[in-house]
Amino acid sequence: MMSKKARIEYVKELKPRYLKANKEEKGRMLDELVSFTAYNEKYAIRLLSAKTDLSMRDKIPRKARSVTYDSDVIIPLIKIWKILDYPCGVRLQPHIEEMITVLERCNELKLDLKVKKQLNKISARTIDRRLKREREIQRVKNKRGFCTTKPGTLKSKIPIRKGCDWDENIPGYQEIDTVAHNGGDPSGEFIYTLNSTDIYSGWSEQVAGLGKSQHTVIEIGFKGTIAPSLPFAILGVDGDSGSEIINTLLYKYCQKNDIQFTRSRPYHSNDGCHIEEKNWTHIRKIIGYGRLDKPELVITLNDLYRNEFRLYMNFFQPHMKCVSKEYLGSKCKKKYITKTPYRWLMDSDKITKTKKRELTARYLTLNPVELKKSIEKSLNIISKLSKN
Repeated sequence: MMSKKARIEYVKELKPRYLKANKEEKGRMLDELVSFTAYNEKYAIRLLSAKTDLSMRDKIPRKARSVTYDSDVIIPLIKIWKILDYPCGVRLQPHIEEMITVLERCNELKLDLKVKKQLNKISARTIDRRLKREREIQRVKNKRGFCTTKPGTLKSKIPIRKGCDWDENIPGYQEIDTVAHNGGDPSGEFIYTLNSTDIYSGWSEQVAGLGKSQHTVIEIGFKGTIAPSLPFAILGVDGDSGSEIINTLLYKYCQKNDIQFTRSRPYHSNDGCHIEEKNWTHIRKIIGYGRLDKPELVITLNDLYRNEFRLYMNFFQPHMKCVSKEYLGSKCKKKYITKTPYRWLMDSDKITKTKKRELTARYLTLNPVELKKSIEKSLNIISKLSKN
């Protein structure tokens, strides 16, 4: 590729001959110029025109692009972005208006009408472009851990779930999985997090335990903690092929409560794409990949999971969901809707009015800034305990 200076020199050398040439020669010279410089043909014609003064080209400063969103808009945008744990523009943009209302209610933000209108108007692409530098500052490299899943023994009794088996337009169908906090060393006993997410709403619950025995994962974790915390009845449970999920305790529990129990195919992580996504956004991204093996950490981690963390994630974190697909030849055009899990449940006619009133009353008492601060404080305590 020729440099800018070289292209201008080439045009200056070609232009006198071009002006004197006939129509056929001009066409050949124009093709040659476009080929060598990669200029647009119309732009090349303007450069070769007698009206264009090439000597003034480098002396005229290029007109700067006007700034639509100044610092008065970007500063509160960055604040909202950080409070919501750095989501992409597509997830952040539909949630800005609600977050402004929440933060003003909690006296965490005060904006004039003009700035509010600009924040509500800003596009997802502009958000990503304007926050690119901030995102690079916040980006932290994460290393991947080892898989600690062993195959279960009830595979023949538990069917493999297919996408059409469940009605994903109603709340109650859960994907569950365990996340190992072993720091890359699977030896010895260490803490696991049992993670559960609702496919319709994205409502997620977590509970930590030392080891992954059936009693710890199912009796204490799923039956004793997660199931009672959900604001809806469980209709189905889907797990991977690990023995901590595919076991007699969970199988009998699902049969007793008329819950559909299915499993994913081994080595097909996309079968459980919803929970795999939450394993990153709700566990790895927050807790990290370090080793957690002290009993006192279980108490601290569960105190975080069962209080500030679940409230922050379920009431304020945007959940993006694909609602339609349109195939145009070989391309697939997808349409997404972005709402918090709380909003997804409020829009569902399968949630009772009593439960909706309870959720709304809880929502109105929450301050996302204070929740974020409490989460950071707990994470600092966890980090210090894990290093001692």
